[in-house]
Amino acid sequence: MYQNDELIIDPDYQRLFRWSDEKQSQFIESLLLELPVPPLFLIQRSDETYELADGLQRLSTYLRFTGVFEQKPPQGQELLDRIKDPLLITECDIVPDLNGLSYQTLPPALAIRLRRSRIDCAVVKLGSDLRLRYYIFKRLNSGGEKLSEQEARSGFTRMLNPEAVEFIVRLSQNSHFVRTVASITENQRERRFDQELALRFLALLTQPDKFKHDIEPFLTEFLESLANKEHDFDDLNNIFVETFKVLDQAVGEFAFTLAGKQQFSVLHFEGVSVAAARLLGESRLDIPNLNKKLLSLKDDDQFRRYAVGGGKNSNAQFNKRVSIAMEFLRI
Repeated sequence: MYQNDELIIDPDYQRLFRWSDEKQSQFIESLLLELPVPPLFLIQRSDETYELADGLQRLSTYLRFTGVFEQKPPQGQELLDRIKDPLLITECDIVPDLNGLSYQTLPPALAIRLRRSRIDCAVVKLGSDLRLRYYIFKRLNSGGEKLSEQEARSGFTRMLNPEAVEFIVRLSQNSHFVRTVASITENQRERRFDQELALRFLALLTQPDKFKHDIEPFLTEFLESLANKEHDFDDLNNIFVETFKVLDQAVGEFAFTLAGKQQFSVLHFEGVSVAAARLLGESRLDIPNLNKKLLSLKDDDQFRRYAVGGGKNSNAQFNKRVSIAMEFLRI
């Protein structure tokens, strides 16, 4: 249908093609494994052609991988720019042997399976009524509130091992931790940002070298490692409780706020909490003077360079803010 101009996949109300190569690859992996995927929604127009109301990411991924976009570039330059290069499968975690393959290099049996894969499709016959088409698309894309990254991460990981998720939940309810992150917003708390912070602390403390740039897959992989029992929960619990007890008693709810403000800073949280934990492990944290030293740290121009503003989400800048914090807070 697409090749015959019978299917329009990028009407002007559609989202742009936003999936990363990793997510596209995992969708192809899902098709090859015959895992259930959400249906597509099409709107039939008065000329008997169809518009894609929901499913752009999925359908574009399939067309890009199989080379159809190379044979017939899609309508819309913005979409074409995103998918002009062939997709090579990458970062598949269920069947790692797929990584590095293209459609042309798939084993013949897998190529046949992919061509025969099934995705359910619902067709809404609304003719040329633009108003109704708009409301259908709006209903499809705003019918429910999207899960936060942490909510989705916890939901997936519970299938592996609910104990890992419950461990993070318990840590996030620790009274000392709760007071030190009291400046996060109520909306953030409702979306489990406090649980993400507890997870973030443990992940950055124990596996900092695995953090490259994007924090979300890094946190997901660490939670999966907890589910796979690759860490000692008692050891993690002890360092967590000790670190936030010291920070709570010294600074309390202003431990991770910006200098002179009550606004929570996740970059301050990373730098201060990990630095404090490392120094505690070396018995070199200056606990009696922690409040005064932390106030000085927040005002330090060099620390602010790496812990205030955007564009600081990288391994190098994380290490820099931790090292500066350690210099300030050590005995």
